Amino acid sequence: MLYFMPGAFFALAFPILNTRNLPGEVFIYYAQHVAILVVPLYLMYIRGAFEPEKSYDFGWTVFGISMFSLYHFAVLQAGAMYTRVNLNNIMCPAVSDPFQTRLYRILAVCHQCLLIPILSKTYSALGTSFVNSIRPIFDVEPEHKKAE
Repeated sequence: MLYFMPGAFFALAFPILNTRNLPGEVFIYYAQHVAILVVPLYLMYIRGAFEPEKSYDFGWTVFGISMFSLYHFAVLQAGAMYTRVNLNNIMCPAVSDPFQTRLYRILAVCHQCLLIPILSKTYSALGTSFVNSIRPIFDVEPEHKKAE
């Protein structure tokens, strides 16, 4: 779902590496977040079940933001309060968080409600145009169609 992908943009823009101590953890951090950004392009290329919705369709956008908020404030916050572990920086801001105030959660919800649709729709539009521009280069006509 494209509406959970902006987290990878933010993770790459504001990396939290001070807790990555073991060998390879920093590499895995970057590899996973880059993969989250690259895999949807591949899925757009092969088409199939994964087709981004039209730019004027906001049904999935509202659903994505609702699920994002529900997951963060029901699941992660409950788990963080129970375990006293700052899961996904839900209890207190990260060291790289630009909104390090007492109201960081309110600011985070506001900017997520704005940036999730903007980043997702922009990624969808740019990704679709990129995939459509490279499709003629890599698409090979099947042998049975050449014979006809």
